[in-house]
Amino acid sequence: MLVEKRDILYKSLFFIFIISLAGGSYMLNFSLFGIDVYLFRIVLSLNIMLLFLNKDLVFYTSSFTKTIFYFLLFWIIYGIISFTWCEDITIAIHEVIYLVIGLLTYIYFVSINSYFNGSLNKYLLNNWLYGVIPTFIIAFFEINLGSHLEGNFLINLSKIPYMSDYDFVPFTTFDNPNNLAIYLALSLVFFIIMVRKYNQVFFFSILFCINSYLMIKTSSRIGVFFLEVLVFILIALNYQRLKSFFTKANIFKVTFATLLFSLLFIFYNFKSAHDNQSMKREKLKEEYHLKIKNKYVTNSYDSSSYNIRKNLILSGLDFASSSYFLGVGAGSFEVKVRKEENKYPTYGISNPHNYFIEVFSQYGILITLFIIILFLFMLIKVLPFILNYKYNDEPLFILLLILCFGLTSNSNSSFLPLPLNWFMFSLIIILFDKFYSKDGIKH
Repeated sequence: MLVEKRDILYKSLFFIFIISLAGGSYMLNFSLFGIDVYLFRIVLSLNIMLLFLNKDLVFYTSSFTKTIFYFLLFWIIYGIISFTWCEDITIAIHEVIYLVIGLLTYIYFVSINSYFNGSLNKYLLNNWLYGVIPTFIIAFFEINLGSHLEGNFLINLSKIPYMSDYDFVPFTTFDNPNNLAIYLALSLVFFIIMVRKYNQVFFFSILFCINSYLMIKTSSRIGVFFLEVLVFILIALNYQRLKSFFTKANIFKVTFATLLFSLLFIFYNFKSAHDNQSMKREKLKEEYHLKIKNKYVTNSYDSSSYNIRKNLILSGLDFASSSYFLGVGAGSFEVKVRKEENKYPTYGISNPHNYFIEVFSQYGILITLFIIILFLFMLIKVLPFILNYKYNDEPLFILLLILCFGLTSNSNSSFLPLPLNWFMFSLIIILFDKFYSKDGIKH
């Protein structure tokens, strides 16, 4: 294949690869032997095949990326070994396939970054807008009309016999608002880097604000917390500029504007669009709480999201402890909870909702420790450049991505099968390897 044609093909497939992330797991979705297949995984497979045929497939480019490659390979082998003690062999096979997809995602990133001569982040940032802007448009459509594209979340909404507040939550084709929140969190990081990298500060700042608004509308508490962390970091990084902005005249203007909007909220009577449904809603709530009380013989309000997540974490720790910290096996967390083998009630919720608990409970201490040490190592190497202001965009990008990964990995139900999981993980490794390999940094 001629070099020029190969460049066009690789760049085109990389463009589709980035776009497919915006579609979640519902873009060209179908099932194959119980495994969900969709555009992201199709394009990933095509890319791996073409890289292999053109002899451009690269497993690692440095000692650091080599270590990560063999770690992921060991993780897969350990998952296969766990077939001997896992709860359900079919689900275990599916989860190991998800790990293989994760390894392939990492290999693709290493290979395409090598082909682009280390300029992967440039092509990534240039293509990201083509996925995120259409997502913004669809999300605004959902918020204002309460109409959604077909997916699991829509099916669940259709079971509610009244107009729910959740009807106006954006989730697009991600099938879950929390998955969309992860995508938006990652986009916030990209917009911060774009504001610093390109001259169109106003344009990317507007996109950042729109993204922030949609993040709040997803009702993802972890997503909103991540947004608050980003705002705090931005204020800290731009403290000197902000300090010069807050003159007496500007402070007066900000105070006046704040008071004006406060008066608006105090004296204007805001009403819910669904006040006429409140009686039906309260009746359904009573029925739900009674059902929980009868089934679990406990206070129904213990089934709050906070308590469920807490009990899922405690259940995961208990599973790890009972397995002598070897892990209960691939895919076994959900199966054990469904079989009600957990000590702590989760009220019908079986997914771990926490990446590190998901890994720790199923794959034990070795895999979990490596992940923790890996991210601590990267943070230790990056933070001094941030704190001493001896940095360009590279260490800031890595830091924000690590924070994004660490927080949002606890947002949705199960993080291992999610394409954004392996996308973020691979991107962090590639960016850090480039930063770490520079003269004067690696030691």
